[in-house]
Amino acid sequence: MSQPKPQVLQTYTLLQIAAEALLGRAPNDPAARAGADAFELSLEGKEKLLTDGNGHSSRMTQKQAEQFARERGSRVRSRL
Repeated sequence: MSQPKPQVLQTYTLLQIAAEALLGRAPNDPAARAGADAFELSLEGKEKLLTDGNGHSSRMTQKQAEQFARERGSRVRSRL
């Protein structure tokens, strides 16, 4: 089996950072409810959430957040 390309690893890393930054942030967040199902999520205009990250070391740079929101922000769908 061949090793994954760096671009693929970067994509998965940014998806993980986005998940940690966005899901379960507030009690009324759909992801915070036990048994929550899929819900739509738009990242457009929410780059600050991605640059703040999870409040620890998992965060994006401004450039990464802008690119992520532009490329994936309008078509993110989460299923818990």
